[in-house]
Amino acid sequence: TAAYTEGMLCAYIIATVAEDQERVDRYGHSIARALRFLLQLQIALPDLASVGTDEHLGAVRSSLRRRNLRCDNAQHFLTAMLRASALFQNEELQLAKM
Repeated sequence: TAAYTEGMLCAYIIATVAEDQERVDRYGHSIARALRFLLQLQIALPDLASVGTDEHLGAVRSSLRRRNLRCDNAQHFLTAMLRASALFQNEELQLAKM
């Protein structure tokens, strides 16, 4: 999901530049749902009882059903989250200036 979200964020930027509001809306909704799902994969305090020590806090599971941790999952997760954060923070700043 994280790898696909990276691509959806790029498509969202292109749709925004092209002023294609239908795609901006559709991609925006898909991105919001994907980011919500990705946050559920992140290891939080309640997960530590089944995962182990607190050194895993913030790690990203490969799926909701499996506890295995992989560095490529974390890399795609971080890239998608950082790109979304930068993109939507810029949009919020532009709206605040209006």
